[in-house]
Amino acid sequence: MTGSVGRVLDFMDAHEMWCDTMLIVNTDHGFLLGEHGWWAKPVQSWFEELVHLPMFCWELRTGVAGGRRADRAGGRAVQRA
Repeated sequence: MTGSVGRVLDFMDAHEMWCDTMLIVNTDHGFLLGEHGWWAKPVQSWFEELVHLPMFCWELRTGVAGGRRADRAGGRAVQRA
């Protein structure tokens, strides 16, 4: 996945898209293929790797780069942006 994200970032650099494009990269928590002795997700679990998912966002209106936030984000927050 890292290479694919890098290609997107390079494309945005090459086409000077940072001033008018929002970029959101998010991951899925997977399917529990044997982790913790589970197969698939028969019930909602609260394992760390299922709850804390990587996400980064370039929000062009703020122009803040390299910052970190501890705020929770979800689909509704992204839709409002």
